[in-house]
Amino acid sequence: MASADKASAAPLCMIRESARLCAQGKWRKLDEQRQRSSAKFEMAAFPLGWLEPWLPEDIRKIEGEISAKGDVEMGKQIKANTHVNVAQGKLV
Repeated sequence: MASADKASAAPLCMIRESARLCAQGKWRKLDEQRQRSSAKFEMAAFPLGWLEPWLPEDIRKIEGEISAKGDVEMGKQIKANTHVNVAQGKLV
């Protein structure tokens, strides 16, 4: 949904194998000088090995999974909360 004064995105999820990333957000204009927005995300079972093409050459392999969830609110101030869990992580 979108208009000149507000917009929102329903949860959008991307899934690959066992990994999942979902996000949603909202924005609204309060007046000519102020606006407020918020977003939430959740990531589950993301294999760290997918990051290998972007790692430095001295890291040959990365193992494990990462899961995370969080939210952010932006207005006069920015407030963010994030929880991250790395399961069985290992650099080789």
